[in-house]
Amino acid sequence: MKQFTRVLGWMISIFVIFYFAHPCFAQEGATQEECVAKVEEAAQLVTNIGFKPALEKIMDQNSPYKWKDSCVFCMEEGMGKLLAHPIAPRFIGFPMKNYKDADGKQPFVKVLEEINTRNKGWVEYYYRPQGVEVPKLKKTYFLKIPGENAIFCAGYYE
Repeated sequence: MKQFTRVLGWMISIFVIFYFAHPCFAQEGATQEECVAKVEEAAQLVTNIGFKPALEKIMDQNSPYKWKDSCVFCMEEGMGKLLAHPIAPRFIGFPMKNYKDADGKQPFVKVLEEINTRNKGWVEYYYRPQGVEVPKLKKTYFLKIPGENAIFCAGYYE
């Protein structure tokens, strides 16, 4: 009986290891390079088709601006009112200046301050993705949209 239990334990352990190690079960997250590329691509989209049509395209659930565990989102300067967010459309209109991360910090205040002195940069904060107990470090790239009172952002988990 002991040998059967030991063999069964090993079989279950091997199954669990291979199950979670297999590429089709591993969820690949967005990368730093992808975030920069997607935000800059979205900014070029504004130049090509205009600001409002670009926001509509970003909000499209099948657009290339929503990928893996990330998306491009847009907020206005000033209060940082959220203008577009394909993953959390219910928060459109929310002033991101008031957003507090898992540590109680207000990372988008930094974005709104820095956008006045430089057109792009990075901000770090702790975010608790849905279904995850422990907050994860998120790094978000931001870029001022030329000719608009708006900022595009996209982030990845460290």
